[in-house]
Amino acid sequence: MTYKCIKKSHHSRKGAALALAAMVVVIMLLAGMALLRVGLNSRVYANKTVNELIARSAADAGLNEAFSLMQKKLATSHLPGNSWNNSTLPSTTDRTLDASDATYSYAVSGSPINGFVIASTGECSGQQRTVNVSITTQTPFTGIGVREVIDIKTGVNFYKTPEDGLFILRTNSSETGCISINSWVTVPGDVVIGPGGIPETSIDTKSNTVIEGGSYSATEEINFPPVYAPSGLPLMEYQQGNTITLNSSGQYEGITIGNGETLMIDDGVPGTTKKLTIYISGDLILNNGASMILAEGTALDLYLGGNWEDKNSSSAGGFFNENTISDPITAAQLLHVYGLPGCEKISFKAKSDFAGAVYAPDADLILHNSGDIYGAFVGNNFEMKNSSSFTYVADLMNGMIDDPITVFARQRWWED
Repeated sequence: MTYKCIKKSHHSRKGAALALAAMVVVIMLLAGMALLRVGLNSRVYANKTVNELIARSAADAGLNEAFSLMQKKLATSHLPGNSWNNSTLPSTTDRTLDASDATYSYAVSGSPINGFVIASTGECSGQQRTVNVSITTQTPFTGIGVREVIDIKTGVNFYKTPEDGLFILRTNSSETGCISINSWVTVPGDVVIGPGGIPETSIDTKSNTVIEGGSYSATEEINFPPVYAPSGLPLMEYQQGNTITLNSSGQYEGITIGNGETLMIDDGVPGTTKKLTIYISGDLILNNGASMILAEGTALDLYLGGNWEDKNSSSAGGFFNENTISDPITAAQLLHVYGLPGCEKISFKAKSDFAGAVYAPDADLILHNSGDIYGAFVGNNFEMKNSSSFTYVADLMNGMIDDPITVFARQRWWED
C-alpha cells in the first residue's frame, strides 16, 4: 500500500468518527428535549389536575352553602305568620373560595311540587367543575325517634308498611341501656344510637330479640326542629254531649271527652279533603271508650300545649265509624299531632288505638298493654307495654313544604 492510500484511509476513518460523534450529540439533544417535553407535560398535567381538584372543592363549597341557605329559608317559612316564597331562591356568582384563588357560582331552581335542584360551578385557573344535587322536603318520621330512652316490653309487635320500606328505632343517647328490647320482639329494621356510642352496651337485647336490620351509632343526632303555636286562630268553646263536632279551625283551652262519647272532626264539606288546624293550649283527655275520629275528607293538624291521655279502650284517628276513614294506614297520614314545649306526656291506656303521626320533642309516649299504634313517633322517650303493637307508615316521611317540621334532604347527586 502506498503512502497516499494510507493517508486517504486515515482521513476516511477520521471523518467517519466525526460523523458518528455528531450523530450521538444530535441523538442526545433530541432525547434531552424529549425528556424536557415529558417533564413539562407532566407538570402541566399535574397543574391541571390540581386546578381541577380545587375547582371541584369550590363547587362542593357552593353546593353546601346553597343547601344551608335553603334549610334556613325553610325554617324561616315555618315561623308564625310566614310562608314559603319560591321567588327568592338562593344564588351567587363568582364568590371567592376561602384561602384560594378559586371561585364558585350556584343557583337553585325548582318548586315545592316538583322538587329543587342546586347547580354549583367551581373555577380555578381556567378549569371548571359543575356539581348538582336534587333536594326534597322530608319529615323526621322514619319510625320511632327519641332524645333519650326507648323501652320495648315483652311480646310487642312491630310492623311496617310497605313491608320492604324503611324502619328505624333511634335515639340520640349513647348511654348504657338507652334502648331496651325485651324477649319475643322483632324489629323490622335498624336500631340506631347516638354518635360515638357503642351498640353492644347501649342496646340491651334478650335471647329471643330479633333485629332484622343493623345496629350502629349514627354519624349525627336527630334534628328536632322547633314547633310554634299557630297564630290567628279564634278562641272557641265546645258543648259537651254524646257527639262533639268540631268543624272549623280554632283554639281551645282544653278538651275532655266523656266515657263512650265521640269527638268528631268534620270540615263539613263532603267530597273534598280539607285540613283543619286545632290548637289546644291545655290537656286533651279521652275517657274510657271515648273516640276522636276524622270524618271522611278531613285532615287535622293538632297542636298540643298540654298533655294527652287516652284512657282504656279509647281510640283516635278514624276508627270504628262507617262515616269515617276506617283504614288506619290512611288515617295515620291525615292526623298530625305537634307537641309544644308544654306537652310532656302522651299516654294511651290499655286497649287504646291511635292512627297518626306524633311530633312532640319534649313528650314521653307510653303505649299500655294491648294498644295499637299506626303511624310514627318522634319525642323525648318511648315506652311500649306487653302485647301492644306499632305499625310504621313509611309515607309519613314525605313532607309538604308547609308542614312545620319538614327539612330538606339530598336525593341524588351528579356531576356535569
